[in-house]
Amino acid sequence: LQTQYNTLHSSEQTHLARKHQYGHQLMHLLEKVLVRLVWSIMLAGAMVGCFRYFENVKVLNNLEKNVFNVLSTMIYLTMGLNLAGAFKGMATMLRWKLLSRKSHNLIEIDLILGIPSLIKVFKLGLNALGFGKPMVFVTCILWILINCVARVSVAFTGLTYSYDSANATGTELGVVYVSEKSRFWPLGVIEESPPATGAEFQTAHFFGEYSAMMTDHYIEGNEPNQQILHWDEQERSWTYAFREYNPDYQGLVAVTNRTISVTATCNAYPIVKGQSGLERDIEIFNTTDGKSMVIEDVRPGATVWANPRADINKEATWTCYLGNRCAVMAGFQFIDVDHDPNGNGTLFQCTVNVGKVKNAQAPEHEIDDRIAYIAAGSIGLDGYSDDPQRWLYQRYFLGTTFGRQVNGNVSEMAYLVSRFSIGTIATMDIDNPKIKIVGMKPWAGVLFKVYWWMLGTILGSICGVQLVLGLAAVFVSNTVIVKDDSYLATARLLRPLVERLGPSGCALTGKDIASTLRTSMVYGVRIDKAGERHHLDLGEDIQPVRKFPDGWYDGDVGGMVPYTDEKQPLLSMIDEEPEGDLLV
Repeated sequence: LQTQYNTLHSSEQTHLARKHQYGHQLMHLLEKVLVRLVWSIMLAGAMVGCFRYFENVKVLNNLEKNVFNVLSTMIYLTMGLNLAGAFKGMATMLRWKLLSRKSHNLIEIDLILGIPSLIKVFKLGLNALGFGKPMVFVTCILWILINCVARVSVAFTGLTYSYDSANATGTELGVVYVSEKSRFWPLGVIEESPPATGAEFQTAHFFGEYSAMMTDHYIEGNEPNQQILHWDEQERSWTYAFREYNPDYQGLVAVTNRTISVTATCNAYPIVKGQSGLERDIEIFNTTDGKSMVIEDVRPGATVWANPRADINKEATWTCYLGNRCAVMAGFQFIDVDHDPNGNGTLFQCTVNVGKVKNAQAPEHEIDDRIAYIAAGSIGLDGYSDDPQRWLYQRYFLGTTFGRQVNGNVSEMAYLVSRFSIGTIATMDIDNPKIKIVGMKPWAGVLFKVYWWMLGTILGSICGVQLVLGLAAVFVSNTVIVKDDSYLATARLLRPLVERLGPSGCALTGKDIASTLRTSMVYGVRIDKAGERHHLDLGEDIQPVRKFPDGWYDGDVGGMVPYTDEKQPLLSMIDEEPEGDLLV
């Protein structure tokens, strides 16, 4: 190396000098820290964007779930590597400040130069503990813990989201099952011959009673959601959204945008005779005059619904003029003689109308007028009679869902009778036999949910801690010359030390070299007599200083003395003739 230097022209030798300026070094160190920080912020943004995109998808299929797992894992690993590199860069800066603070033996110097590795940090702590330096050991353990927590915090982002498979279904175009809607099938099986009319009537009524177990949902002008039956207070209507089923697994159900609504209006007339429910002959009072009726099914406190069968008797009083999809029903509420013997019974005349199926796109989606008419009057159906003078009756006891007393409230009674009819249609859609058509096939997936407050806290903490520690490392290290992390640059600084071995020791380990040379040194500066040229060195005679001087660093160490913070001792040393080799 000396031979190579002597062969260089003086102008080339001059180029080996470097002028040190703390402002320039500060910018260089900040650049290293901020580049790592920018990468962390970009990766955090990528993670947020990835999570936001898949959360908007809501239900993920297997492919989407696998894509998310791959992308998120790539981001985790990249962020972890970047964070590890950021802490390694901080340690690379700080090691030069540590070497300049005080004298260290060669084992400590070797370990300090290796502190970018956490294993070296741990060994440095153990070595310090062996020499009775517990604070150094605690500091090393603290640095290791900070590194571990920072890296584990990246893994913690995996706890900020969850997969929920409950009711998580998506849809795709394909073959689906839908209910057959041309009949009320009693056995749930399509037979060669259609069921008898009486069997259909009884089935329709059973479907309505069965619907009492369904979940009701109350909305205010909003679209129906995953609940089964929906009451709209503004429109005073019940709505049901039809289902489509996966043909391979009918447990997978998709709620479609096809809906049907049922409305009802009622008039009320007091029963002035027979309101106790103990006699079949009753008399009602309307706006003009009284009217006597004979009904076949009475009981105290009960609600009796009758279907007058206006489709065959054509009686004007019970004929619906809203079309072929409605029915006019008679509801008798008798008083509870045990609790309210002086009350008045009520006859309700209710018109129930079943609307068309909205958003129907195929004939199999429709409900024809016949089925709509049966559903409208299903609350009073019981078998079948072709006698125009015979009504069909159903009795509901006090305390049951459709038998509660409404005390003459027509809105409440309209609510109940329309609820029964929509329940009949809903149960038919669920329990009727299924047929295959093309539709939106439901599939099982997972619902992707993100806990944003947790994700924001973790990512914000990672970037915040990285910024604070990075700036602290920069400003602490910027009081000395921070050499490049190149092995060549470090080897140049250690050259005077290892040259003491002469031509031997090329295969020695670091521990062997330290045990052979047995000395303690400080990383510092030597200065010439003029105070203009400086030289970086490791030496026994160098004193720790608070800050390395600015200026040119180069030149022969001959005639140079260790730089100190106090000016007067330095001048006295310069005036004296140096004795021996100050390189040590």
